[in-house]
Amino acid sequence: MTEDAEPSVDPVGHPPPQDGVVLRRDDTGKPVERCAFKGGRLDGTVARYSPEGGLATEIPFQAGQRHGLLVDYDDEGRPLAELTYRDGVLDGPAKLSRAGVPLLAATYADGLLDGDVTSYDERGGLAMVAAYRRGVKHGTTTVYRPDGSVLRTMEYRDGKLEGDTLDYDENGVLRARTPYRNGLRDGDMITYDAKGAPSRRTAFVADKAAGPPEAVTPAPQQTRKKQARKKLARPPWYRRLTGSG
Repeated sequence: MTEDAEPSVDPVGHPPPQDGVVLRRDDTGKPVERCAFKGGRLDGTVARYSPEGGLATEIPFQAGQRHGLLVDYDDEGRPLAELTYRDGVLDGPAKLSRAGVPLLAATYADGLLDGDVTSYDERGGLAMVAAYRRGVKHGTTTVYRPDGSVLRTMEYRDGKLEGDTLDYDENGVLRARTPYRNGLRDGDMITYDAKGAPSRRTAFVADKAAGPPEAVTPAPQQTRKKQARKKLARPPWYRRLTGSG
């Protein structure tokens, strides 16, 4: 029997056919699952049905393994999950949704997250974008506020924080810079005022504060003017190179 033909009911306890389609029903006669076989293995789309009779899940098979786009549906027929398989493992785009609103978009390679993973809030607004490589965070992760502004950026290397984590206010002004090394705070954490000027500094070594926070004192205006005049008074570059200035 071909897949296009009318499926036959699988008697309880009978092994699957070598080739053909099996339609399994519940005690009331409602369809529960429809399977296609080739050479005694699942081959084609397995369709599973809800108690109400609607399509609940479509699972593609090839030679007994999941291969293609798996789709889970809600009661109104909208996709809840769309997962791409190749030779039995996740490989390709993956999406999760709820009531037609996106929750997550990702890409898998050989069963592992690989590439950008984008998550959304309950309204479908952007919540976070995280870069992955071979199943762990690697690269930039950006967290967003409900209004779409950037709340924080983090740098990862092989699953651990590495580099500066930056925090921003609603106006896009940098408010904190925290350095990480091998997943631990290490270096000077700087906080900034509402104008973006450094205000406090806390030194960290291996995730432990080396002392209390210290105020960052900006250079006096007169000092800044003197420094600016010194820079302007420097001789031209060609004189500095020849030593004649």
